[in-house]
Amino acid sequence: MKPATIDSAFRVGKYVFHGVRSYEQARRGLGLSPRELEILCLLARGENSASISKTLGISDATIDTFRRRAYAKLGVHSSGSAIAILMAYLSGSNLAPEPSNDSA
Repeated sequence: MKPATIDSAFRVGKYVFHGVRSYEQARRGLGLSPRELEILCLLARGENSASISKTLGISDATIDTFRRRAYAKLGVHSSGSAIAILMAYLSGSNLAPEPSNDSA
């Protein structure tokens, strides 16, 4: 099931999350590729790399590459942080990168 082709409702634990924005809006707004978004959504559902690999028919190393790229684009270092950003965006929150303090 590809997130880019379904509505923005999916199960997280015992809850069903209903987003205000579509997956395509989230993908474009957060600058993610379709596969990066798909992997983040599967992680949000509680899937691990092995089950994602089996579901998508790609290697664990490929999963890790897409996951790391998504983290870099979002400026985070963990799935929890990436999922928090994704959920906030889907729920309609206005997200903006923090201004840089590079004054040197």
